[in-house]
Amino acid sequence: MTEEITVQRNPLGFRIIHWIHMIAIVLLALTGWQIYGSIWGIQPIFGSYHVARAWHMGIGIFTAFWWFIVMMYYCTVTGNMKEHFLTFADFSYVWNSVKNFFGIGKHPTFSRYNPRTGKWYLKYNFGQKFFFWLNTLALIVIGLTGLAGWDPVTFRWVCDILAVFGPAEVVRRGVHYILFWYFALIGLASHAYFGVVLPTSWQTARSMITGRGRFKRTK
Repeated sequence: MTEEITVQRNPLGFRIIHWIHMIAIVLLALTGWQIYGSIWGIQPIFGSYHVARAWHMGIGIFTAFWWFIVMMYYCTVTGNMKEHFLTFADFSYVWNSVKNFFGIGKHPTFSRYNPRTGKWYLKYNFGQKFFFWLNTLALIVIGLTGLAGWDPVTFRWVCDILAVFGPAEVVRRGVHYILFWYFALIGLASHAYFGVVLPTSWQTARSMITGRGRFKRTK
């Protein structure tokens, strides 16, 4: 006989880190749009161009601090960091992960609740691990291209590297802009897709708000 119980899935600290990071990314997008407002034809949101630029820089530095210091520290002290490293076994799930993205096949359960310890252990599939490190690399590159635009003298070395691929300023803007769309489409849109559209992820999405998840145990 089995019964369904409610247990803690995502601690408060993890949820705070998640939602603050999301808010920072959205604010970066809005201020970035305003900086290039002449292209998009949008009305000023944060005030003048210089105000939006200052906000963009400040939020960018905060986001870098939040991701590389706060989140990495939290993952390390909670023992969750080791679950982000790719292993050879993960590559056997690549094709299944692609099918699961389109709702095909059975979605495997990676995170599990241990009734003996009373804790929910977070496990990640190939796609989650891959994008964790890809996002980390993308944050570094988008941050450096942003700093090179903010202070081209101090970060001239970034422009020198980009000059290998063409006119430095054109390449810098292009890379920064492409990575913006990467985070907008891959980071936010696909994230929302997995959390809202797929029924198998509804419990995960709810747990990012309530912190609780359901677990079936044998009595």
